Amino acid sequence: MARILLFGGSGFLGSNLCEALLSAGHQVVVADLVPPRFDFHPFSSEQYSYVKTSLSDEKIVESIFEEFEIDAVIHMVSSIIPASSFQDLILASATNFIPSLKLIELMRNHHVKRLVFFSTGGAMYGRSDERASVESDEAVPLNYYGWMKESFEEYIKLNARLWGLEFLILRPSNPYGKYQNPLNPQGLITTIFHKIMTNDKLEIWGDGTVVRDYIHIKDLCSSVIKLIQLSTWNEIYNISSGVGTAVKDVIDLAMNISAKSIGVIYKSNRKIDAPCSVLDNTKLCSAIEFNPMALEQGMRLYWSELSK
Repeated sequence: MARILLFGGSGFLGSNLCEALLSAGHQVVVADLVPPRFDFHPFSSEQYSYVKTSLSDEKIVESIFEEFEIDAVIHMVSSIIPASSFQDLILASATNFIPSLKLIELMRNHHVKRLVFFSTGGAMYGRSDERASVESDEAVPLNYYGWMKESFEEYIKLNARLWGLEFLILRPSNPYGKYQNPLNPQGLITTIFHKIMTNDKLEIWGDGTVVRDYIHIKDLCSSVIKLIQLSTWNEIYNISSGVGTAVKDVIDLAMNISAKSIGVIYKSNRKIDAPCSVLDNTKLCSAIEFNPMALEQGMRLYWSELSK
């Protein structure tokens, strides 16, 4: 089993992935400003470590490589979202992008050759037709978030050519599930369920016909672990259900599952939102055993967890 340095392990994705990695027997060092959200007490101090730091604190980041024998790094840190402004981009360049470049240089200096980067699927391929996007499609981001992800992908590939960095670039669709914060501006399904539970109205950009690809967090995490164990590096994978669902249908499904109604306010469209974004998962399915939950099954599971 590997000792994995997980940057961004306290967020929604990071908390779930850290828990899954530990359950699979890996040793994990989490680097983030706050600890992960799951109960880590069942895991020993030899298996789990937490270091309070940001990606931009170079001294602490380097000390992690000096203290621990790291086999691989998972990069999940992102300080902007698809709706971020130009000013957000400038700030993220200093606090996230530049430190990410330096992280790879630290990996090189400490002979850590393996990097797993959580990129984006929904913001990578731009405006698509009804055809699901494949990994070989041209990257045409429509927002600063997607542009920054694409730029770091290219830097990763450059270092693979320069000194033999081994990478996995993962492009997930829209994940949902436990530990997701309903107050964040991302996460439609979590937001809908939260509004249902608090009896608040839901605001939606557009008329509800925007189509997205949703994947349960358990399916996302299990696929990442299988890909790491597969040890097939220098690859890009979409991680998705491969099925598109309109926003208004997700809302109807949530109301059906919860047996509760919700008021919906539809607002004008945004230029940053592609009308349709579905990711083809054929490549992933050919690499590992991958049978993602259908949306209704995953939403029922999530609602059951929330109801407890």
